[in-house]
Amino acid sequence: FDNYTHVSNASFVITVDTAIPTAVINSINGQADNGWTNSLTLGVNFNATDNAINHWNVSVYNSVGALVGFNTSSTDFTGTYNFTVPTEGRYTVNLTVLDNSTNLGTASKTINVDTTSPSATINSVNSKSNGGWTNNGTLLVNITATDTNINYYNVSVYNSSSALINSAQTAGSNATNSVVSLAVSANGTFTVNLTVVDNATNRVSATIFTINVDTVAPAVNLVSPANANWSSDSTPDITFNYTDSLSPNASCTLYVNGTSKGSNSAVVVNTNTAITSTTLGDGAYTWYVNCTDLASNTANSSSRSLNVDTTAPTVAI
Repeated sequence: FDNYTHVSNASFVITVDTAIPTAVINSINGQADNGWTNSLTLGVNFNATDNAINHWNVSVYNSVGALVGFNTSSTDFTGTYNFTVPTEGRYTVNLTVLDNSTNLGTASKTINVDTTSPSATINSVNSKSNGGWTNNGTLLVNITATDTNINYYNVSVYNSSSALINSAQTAGSNATNSVVSLAVSANGTFTVNLTVVDNATNRVSATIFTINVDTVAPAVNLVSPANANWSSDSTPDITFNYTDSLSPNASCTLYVNGTSKGSNSAVVVNTNTAITSTTLGDGAYTWYVNCTDLASNTANSSSRSLNVDTTAPTVAI
């Protein structure tokens, strides 16, 4: 009031806001903090909200602190914003939310980007090359599985009907010429698979490896000459065959009185085959045939006797 009762009014309004804005990074490419991804596009899912928001800012930094991505807005945001990073590596995503009262909310998460596939090689199975044969039902699978960020590798065995027979998984370590032992319960042709997965879910499978398991020896059958035969031929032909449920070929050797007298390394199953003996002197002999199949199973035939007489009789009058 002045002396004349005139009145003058003034007012001042201030809003007091001590609440920190919401700043939450929910995930990056669906991963929690310090997760892994195999994509160079980072989908940052975040919440940036406040009753009186001024602005928010999302920044992406590489492992040496250089800024590689940035976005800002003055309105609330809940959702996913995509950033593209140039290379593999470790990245940090920072979120700041500022309101009109200069209250500041912050959040930060890291993500590891890996776009490189692991290495996977099956070196051998029971020391055999791809397509080889073994007479051991325990498969010793020699593998190499490597990656700078390996998660696990898995070795699996399937039968000829593609049914899974056995498998083994190893986590967290590289393998170089490491052996994984897997048993199979029957004879047959098996497929061995190796799959390697890294932390970023990059996945690679080795070239499929085939192994033939045959634990049964062949049966060797003699055809001719008959037992106790007499021959005037000092290099007689010995005819035989072998049977085997798996091995299509065998290596067979003729033994006469315990000494090798001839062989054939490519005898076909269920096929009569002749081996010509090296020269035999006149006399009585015992002979048999030994066959070894592709899986190194070996068996002898029964034994027979043979009389060799190349000398004509003397006729006296």
